[in-house]
Amino acid sequence: MNSLRWLLSLTVGIALVSPAFGDEKAELEKILPKWQEAWNKKDVGKLMALHHPNSRLRKAYETNPSAKEAIRAEFESTMAEYGEIQKVTPRKNPGDGQKYSVQITYRKKANASAAVALAADKDGWLIMEFDIDGGQK
Repeated sequence: MNSLRWLLSLTVGIALVSPAFGDEKAELEKILPKWQEAWNKKDVGKLMALHHPNSRLRKAYETNPSAKEAIRAEFESTMAEYGEIQKVTPRKNPGDGQKYSVQITYRKKANASAAVALAADKDGWLIMEFDIDGGQK
C-alpha cells in the first residue's frame, strides 16, 4: 500500500470538484481540522469517514476485509513514523481559482507532497482522491 504515502505531505494541491456547498476555501477549512484531529488520534475509521463514499480508498476499506487491514496498517505505520500533525495551513494557488495548497507540519518527520480532490456529498465536502507524486509512490 505504498500509495498511502500521500499522508506525508508538505504541499497538498486540492482541486475542488463541485460548487454545491459554497465557498471552496471555507469548505476546505472545515475539513482540514477534522482530518488533523483524526490523524492525531490515530483514528483510521474517522479518516476513512472523511473520504467520499465513491472514493476508491473508502470503497476498498469498506468492502474488502484484506484491503481494510492493509489500509489500516499503512496508516498506523505512517502515523507512528511521522507523528502528530502540528499545523495545517491552506493557501490559494495564484492564478488558479479552484486549487489550494496545504502546508502540513508533522511533529517527527519532514514532509512530502500529494494532490487531493474534494467532492460534494449530501452532507458537505469529502475527500475524493489523493494523487501521490503523480502516482509514483
